Amino acid sequence: MKLAPSSNGADRTLTIVDEDDADHYTVAQNMPTQEGAKTMALDEQQHRIY
Repeated sequence: MKLAPSSNGADRTLTIVDEDDADHYTVAQNMPTQEGAKTMALDEQQHRIY
């Protein structure tokens, strides 16, 4: 399973997409973010997104 995060500034959400296979993807989770948040940082060792 491979996950890809996407920061959606205008929607104020963080979307996590799961790669089912090379040609198919599923939205695993949508999470609200703070108003005005446009960027994110990934801590691969702690498995956290800020």
